Amino acid sequence: MLIKQGPYAGRVDYTPRTELDNDTIRRLSRLLVDAGAVEEPENPAVVIDWYLVERDHHRRPIRQAYIVLLRNGGDAETPACIFYRREIDRLRREERRTVHIPPPEAQPALTSAWQWWSDPGSGHLEELNAYLDRLLEDESAWEPYE
Repeated sequence: MLIKQGPYAGRVDYTPRTELDNDTIRRLSRLLVDAGAVEEPENPAVVIDWYLVERDHHRRPIRQAYIVLLRNGGDAETPACIFYRREIDRLRREERRTVHIPPPEAQPALTSAWQWWSDPGSGHLEELNAYLDRLLEDESAWEPYE
């Protein structure tokens, strides 16, 4: 993930670090439909992804989290977003997957942040990061992904 603040020359390109397989994208799209956020899934796209890591004193990763914000819909209706989180705890040898569908009042700000990298001065990146910070502080906002 590229995060660049301040003036710069040239172009900013964004390439998600976390790739979602087709089955996961279909499942996340279905969750948006089931929640009533979109009627028909179309044009799924990763808006942004984050990678968080906790390391031990030898700098080995002991806990990792991959978080993806997926946007879906848009041609025939207003798009919606869903967060998908995959956590790996190497100490306990556990993996956990969870999702968060933002409430309807938060959806417009998140879906309009689509292609945030094309206008770095727009504040979209800061808005996405601020939402994620609030989300990470509230474990009850995440639902199991099964």
